[in-house]
Amino acid sequence: MEHVLRAVGEHGRVPVGHNVDFGRNVVAAEMYRLGYAKEAVENGFHVTRYLCLMTTAAALCRLPGRLGRPEYPTLAELHMRLFVGEPRGRQGALPDVEAGARCFFRFRASGVI
Repeated sequence: MEHVLRAVGEHGRVPVGHNVDFGRNVVAAEMYRLGYAKEAVENGFHVTRYLCLMTTAAALCRLPGRLGRPEYPTLAELHMRLFVGEPRGRQGALPDVEAGARCFFRFRASGVI
């Protein structure tokens, strides 16, 4: 866990994910469960720059939501919008990472990010 935090913090890397705020909370809870002090979790996992594919894609997918705001797409919905097809092997972490990476590189190639 420490090497991940160092890689993000020291090398200026920008984490990318789908629903990043949720993922950050899950990772912080796991770090706390593993015995990291609360301060270390809060200080070590404080990443100010990150890219959330879900929030970036809300306007692109234009899913109708409540109160006139667009709804956030699932990773599968985003992938279908960008590639006109469902991601392969839709269950599990690795297929999610692959689908997220494909979406990220499509966004980058098209100038969305």
